[in-house]
Amino acid sequence: MNILRLSHRLAILLPAILSMPALGAETPQQGMEGFVDQMVARHGMDENKLRTLLAKGKFRQEIIDSFERSAERTWAWKKYRKNFLNESRIVKGVKFW
Repeated sequence: MNILRLSHRLAILLPAILSMPALGAETPQQGMEGFVDQMVARHGMDENKLRTLLAKGKFRQEIIDSFERSAERTWAWKKYRKNFLNESRIVKGVKFW
């Protein structure tokens, strides 16, 4: 896997990794260790590259806070779907992947 593509994906996951216990972890560091172990075991990622990349991450409370805020409204998936699953997004998603 291309390291740039990996970094984009991990940038999205990093706040969650650092803020939530993973695999029964009690600290963010333990959660990150568990995440690295899973990514190496399940996806064959290079452990050293992954650790180097994750070490560059920075904790940002405003991102964590945004996860905790509820949406202005709660809609059923049927209503949300038309906003997220359309031809343009599917093509862009396939291209990104």
